[in-house]
Amino acid sequence: MENDETKSAETMNGQNNSIQTANNAAQTENSAPLAAVAVSPAGTYLSVLHGEKHSLLSKRIFKAVIILIMLVLLQLPLLMVSCQVESREKRLQEVADEIAVNWGAAQTIECQGGVISELNADCNIETEIRHRGIFEVPVYTATVKIDAVYANVSDGISIRIYDIKAVQQMDATVDGKKVECKIEDGRILVPSPKGTAADLKITIVLRGMESLQIHAPAGKNMIKIHGDWADPGFGGTVLPGKRTIEDDCFAAEWNISNFGQFITQPVAQVNFCIAAGSYQQVARTLNYGSFFLIIFFFTLFVSEIFAKHEIHPVQYIVASGGPVLFYLMLLAISEHTGFQTAYVISAAVVVLMMISYARMFMGKWKSALIMGAMFAASYAGNCFILQMEDWALLAGTIVLTVILGVLMLLTGKINRQTDGEIAQK
Repeated sequence: MENDETKSAETMNGQNNSIQTANNAAQTENSAPLAAVAVSPAGTYLSVLHGEKHSLLSKRIFKAVIILIMLVLLQLPLLMVSCQVESREKRLQEVADEIAVNWGAAQTIECQGGVISELNADCNIETEIRHRGIFEVPVYTATVKIDAVYANVSDGISIRIYDIKAVQQMDATVDGKKVECKIEDGRILVPSPKGTAADLKITIVLRGMESLQIHAPAGKNMIKIHGDWADPGFGGTVLPGKRTIEDDCFAAEWNISNFGQFITQPVAQVNFCIAAGSYQQVARTLNYGSFFLIIFFFTLFVSEIFAKHEIHPVQYIVASGGPVLFYLMLLAISEHTGFQTAYVISAAVVVLMMISYARMFMGKWKSALIMGAMFAASYAGNCFILQMEDWALLAGTIVLTVILGVLMLLTGKINRQTDGEIAQK
């Protein structure tokens, strides 16, 4: 019995030893790869570098997406500012209409009543600015001298004037004899014999605004308009043959021969508007709003890369309020100071705000000042493009091409590094 129990115990011990040996062998096999990895520093370093590389790439892509979304969303506040500009322009026109009721509207002068063989008109313009609140409207007083030779007076000599109530004075002679004129149905009626030739000389003093038109109904027409307005515009169906424009005055001359070559009666016209008013200039600046936003985000993105300091996406969003605020300030300040002064003040405020904000999230005055200098240069470039007028589209296209080229240089080698190049670094 004892021998049997001894043998049984030895058998069980042998089985336990075999199981323990097998377990030890399995653990040794499973731990071999881990040991190999543990003793492979190059593999660990490559994994870390790959992680950092993909993390940096993911952040850049994420910020690029944020920038694209912001470019789209910021069109809404730009549109709101544009609507505000249109509203202010509409209000200005309402003010002009109110002043026109009491002063005089845009005037048109036309000699009627028969066949006119020759007409000479000389018009002297004296302008002034009328104010209504913050709005300015140019008005004028015109002294018009007309010498018209009628080959045949058919219905009686008359002179049609668009806003007849603005006539201040009139003196007329027919064939050298002074006559008394009267106003009726929007016309100055001049007493004259019918069915005969007549020589009319009349001087009219009238008030108006915005423009003055003089019709040229005769076979030969000589029309001269001169005044103290520094920046007139010339319209009508015929442009002046001669004109001179100086800092404080202008003179224009039309020599029109009408022998049936005109389908409609030729008209000489001078416009008296404030040149490139502040609302027009602000509206034109807003046309380049998207273009400037691209430059703005490009400046932030490039500053982040070269300063080697990460800018949080929230900071991108907050900073984007600067360019939008610029346009609102430009509109508000230009109503009181003029466009150029308003542009400088608005740009200076936004640049100083951006420098202060950049100092907070970049931690260095040097990086913030460099970024501010880039913003100031972009505002100066935008102003220069606006002044170019006909060349503005070409200049803007060149700037966008340069920006695209820089972005290509900065992104051309993304994901091109090999594992060997990373290991060497």
